[in-house]
Amino acid sequence: MRRSLVSSRGPSPIAIAATLLAAAVIIPTSRRIAKKAGYDSRLGYLMIVSPINLVLLIRFAAAEWPIERELRRPKVSRSLPP
Repeated sequence: MRRSLVSSRGPSPIAIAATLLAAAVIIPTSRRIAKKAGYDSRLGYLMIVSPINLVLLIRFAAAEWPIERELRRPKVSRSLPP
């Protein structure tokens, strides 16, 4: 007999544990990536929603990150007057 992770009685404890573990890893990581990309870190919660996570991942990858803005800014040397 073949066992499934989801039966007529509901999801198995293993499926629930795997889902919680995945969320515990994905959410903090996604929040940190969003923050580093210059967005609100709460966008990381949307990464657990299947169609939205792909859109956000592409947006984060294509966005200009704060370090890129910093490197693009012209450097002004501030020398002391003689």
